Amino acid sequence: MLARPGQTIEQHTHECIVGASLNAAKIGLARTAALIGALHDFGKWSDAFYEYMEAIVSGKDPGLRGSIDHSTAGAQHLWRYFMDAPRQMEPFEKYWVQIIALCCLSHHEGCLIDNLKTDGTNSFKARITKDVEKSHYEEAWKNMPEGEKARIQAMLSDPALREEWRSFDALLRNGEKKLSGKEIKYRYGLLCRFLLSSLVDADHSSAGGEPVEAVPTPPWDKMLANLDSYLAGFTSHETIDDLRTEISQRSFNAANRPQGKFLMTLPTGAGKTLASLRFALAHAQKHHLDRLIYVIPYTSIIDQNAAIIRDALGEGFGDLILVHHSNVLVDPKNELSGSELYQEEEKRHQAECSWNPPVILTTAVQFLQTLFSKGSHYVRRMNSLARSVIIFDEVQALPLKSTYLLTSALNFMDEVMGCSLVLCTATQPIWSRLEDKVWNLRLNPDPHIIPDYQKYFELFHSNRRIALNMIEESKQWKLQEFTDFALKQARMGKNTLMIVNTKSFARNLYEACGDVEDVQTCHLSTNMIPEDRSDIIQHKIDTLSLETAKKTGRPILCFSTQLIEAGVDVDFDVVIRSAAGLDSLVQAGGRCNRNARLDEGNIFVVFPSQKLEHTEKLEEISIGKSLLHQIFSDVHRNADLLMEENALGSFYRHYYSEQRNKLAYPLEVDSYTMMDLLSTNEAIKMEARRIQSDNSGMLLYQSFQKAAEAYRVIEGLSTPVIVNKGEGTQIIEKLTELAHPHSQEEWRDVRKLLRDAMKYTLSLNCSDQEVHSMLADGVLVLLPTDYPVYMLSEIHYDEKTGFSWSGKEPYAKNSGALIS
Repeated sequence: MLARPGQTIEQHTHECIVGASLNAAKIGLARTAALIGALHDFGKWSDAFYEYMEAIVSGKDPGLRGSIDHSTAGAQHLWRYFMDAPRQMEPFEKYWVQIIALCCLSHHEGCLIDNLKTDGTNSFKARITKDVEKSHYEEAWKNMPEGEKARIQAMLSDPALREEWRSFDALLRNGEKKLSGKEIKYRYGLLCRFLLSSLVDADHSSAGGEPVEAVPTPPWDKMLANLDSYLAGFTSHETIDDLRTEISQRSFNAANRPQGKFLMTLPTGAGKTLASLRFALAHAQKHHLDRLIYVIPYTSIIDQNAAIIRDALGEGFGDLILVHHSNVLVDPKNELSGSELYQEEEKRHQAECSWNPPVILTTAVQFLQTLFSKGSHYVRRMNSLARSVIIFDEVQALPLKSTYLLTSALNFMDEVMGCSLVLCTATQPIWSRLEDKVWNLRLNPDPHIIPDYQKYFELFHSNRRIALNMIEESKQWKLQEFTDFALKQARMGKNTLMIVNTKSFARNLYEACGDVEDVQTCHLSTNMIPEDRSDIIQHKIDTLSLETAKKTGRPILCFSTQLIEAGVDVDFDVVIRSAAGLDSLVQAGGRCNRNARLDEGNIFVVFPSQKLEHTEKLEEISIGKSLLHQIFSDVHRNADLLMEENALGSFYRHYYSEQRNKLAYPLEVDSYTMMDLLSTNEAIKMEARRIQSDNSGMLLYQSFQKAAEAYRVIEGLSTPVIVNKGEGTQIIEKLTELAHPHSQEEWRDVRKLLRDAMKYTLSLNCSDQEVHSMLADGVLVLLPTDYPVYMLSEIHYDEKTGFSWSGKEPYAKNSGALIS
């Protein structure tokens, strides 16, 4: 019998057993994953599925895709085998039986199914007790070849399977350390998703004709040798250059430490990208790890860092690096669009969504979606995180509402998945000292890669010589007064950067300046396509351009949102920062006199009115402003604040305390949080008991699907659109010519065009209603292709200021710091 045209059920099942086993072996669960692979398509042995496949092969209409339930029968067989067994089951066994059943039931859902629906309905029980005629359980078991039956029964009865569960359960519960019941249940949920990922990756790989295979450890030693040669080519010009070299060497020396969670807390401009790369390569080599993953908050620095890493590792390793951020396709998880051909092609191009390459640069959005969002392409990647060095660049930029979800996941990834984690920033959040200790990050006893890191803050500060000024009077300033102040700094011969909190304010400042002969003005925001942002960052405000601008007597004045203040390597004489949190101020300070070429750099803090900046709905910015006032008052506005760890620690303590109700990802419509749904789910469990719907013998009650559907890294929906401009226009024309691809070659051409289009693509944060309004107004056009792509009209885009629309302009509400 066929699992799909050209592949028998036996072949597919075998490949899923092997593939899922290889994926989960990385954390010691090879037998468990193999059993999931053996059971997941149990129902395909039914007469109904046979008739469905016969219709497909003969070219007839098989009916609604996925109409034959083939995922329930395997879970039912597992449940009967264990729950109806005469012997008494140990408590840990009951957890594992439910985990395996969940993976079988969920492998076509794009996430784990709900155990309990939020109305208290027992969804898990409904599936496990589904009428066997509808699940096709008995006819599938009858039709299954004896050899397949024997294999399943042997796997179920294997004593080594239970020993695998017993030992891993102790690891999951963190041995003798006392974890709360909420954290244990949360970790069981992450384990479920990991095992589902192991299956989904094996399933898609087999269906795509490229089954999962064992991959050798990457050549970390050769990469490290190339990096050392690259670093040896640097010439020292200033004391700061010597300090960067020293930091790099000390990072390398720290790589021999045991695996765990590390902090790379260093001043801005200290060379964290290459220092963390050197640590990661040596650490991966020492511990024989599989992958190096950079998690970066902004696309504006992904390409910059990717270029640096490619140069550092050498041309021979270019094919081993994957740069993965947003896709121009409408997210297929809603299943409202996209052709069958596209779905099949997605399976064939599994490498792009499985994160198999040894070096990956991705966004915080993609990483968090991998852990928490609905979508088979997100779930599939999770197993690739195991046994990796994961570097979080500018970790302070990760979204506040995901704090508890993330800190607990990082504990799981270190303690269960064999990952080493590096949190890089000049403004290290106090995740190990949160008020709710249940979700604290459990750091190593000696977490700092550079233990005496404070010394480097003092040395960088003394070398950079930065004066800090706060201009409270600007509360009364009008727009023109802000531009006049910025122009005044530039006209004194100083390259000047003004960073503000909203895209609308940045644009208004730039436009208010107009054209001036003696100053070169520019503007940066995420309303601009990556190509235009990169052009400014790499060719207008890069080191050489800034030096040339001063020599020619036409300094540069740049108005930007916060996208520039973390990780973008620029060196301005003056930085003007619209008031926000102390962390933002410190990061902005890293763009001032970065290379210590001036006798003194200047930072000005200004306080625009709500009328000008419209931050009234940005609660985090408002709280940050208030705390900044308080800290300035406490330290008497001393410029040493910029390198004072106690001040930053005080800021974060107050900040997290003020925001404590947000840290567990509250759901706006409901009274519970995502943390509730993904752990003990007490409120829903009580409702289930009230309606007597939770008597199925299960121990996990999470509403996984509800949580996955509700999770958004960025507020609102992100809609990717290609701008009909320059090469973007040519790409759109070619995509239109390939509107209905049929062959694999045509699909490959489409995918290459979509990758090329990323440089000309905007991610608009807007609701479905706003998308419909823009379609009605002709602002957006949905291309008539088999794969959903939006085009932005050229008249609504300007290369200097970005996207504009005369409607409600939802995109202008915030700076859009995180991009997918």
